Amino acid sequence: GYLIIENALSSQMVATLNGAVDEIYQRHKESDALRDGGKLNLRNCITHHHAFLDLLDWPETVPLAWGVLNWNIQMLTSHLIVLPAQEEPSEEEKRKHQMHRDGGTSDVEMEEPHPRIMLKIAYVLNDQTDPRCGATRLVPGSNRLVGRPAIDEMTGWPIGTISLNLPAGTAFMFEQRTYHSVDKNWSDHDRRTIFMGYGYRWVKPMDYITMPSELI
Repeated sequence: GYLIIENALSSQMVATLNGAVDEIYQRHKESDALRDGGKLNLRNCITHHHAFLDLLDWPETVPLAWGVLNWNIQMLTSHLIVLPAQEEPSEEEKRKHQMHRDGGTSDVEMEEPHPRIMLKIAYVLNDQTDPRCGATRLVPGSNRLVGRPAIDEMTGWPIGTISLNLPAGTAFMFEQRTYHSVDKNWSDHDRRTIFMGYGYRWVKPMDYITMPSELI
């Protein structure tokens, strides 16, 4: 249900994307549009900076999406998450998670086992090798699961959960049926990731209906 693509982005591309993130974050900070704790959760981020457009058909990753789904696909979402470092959470808070499947309401509206209808390619923009940095967690093989994954009583997380603690420039791809979640960040730096979602032409986009004419 997932695939890691090492060295998907060059150091120059990582720097370009981080420069764009800096601009966007500063604009949201000045307009008091950040979430509690300074978190930025920006949907349809491709419309907010031209640097993100290159990711739409990035040659190191997107052909893999064609290989999984087929060529007749569209972008369904572009999602930027900046997760600032916070104080270390309590042991009780560390046990809490928001494991979910993607695909909007399809998770509850379709009969199981669910079909694969979309996937996301995530781009790691800064070092996330520190287990405390809030990297994406997922449950390998849960794309084939009927129902929710069983919980590990020791950790509070689903059994088999792994943390994708990856260096900057790495990408990873996962389909909508794979259970995943954002962890908490109490490292010494923020956590930056861009998610680009792709699905079949008949699937309604998740965070836009039409794009601005300037972008088109």
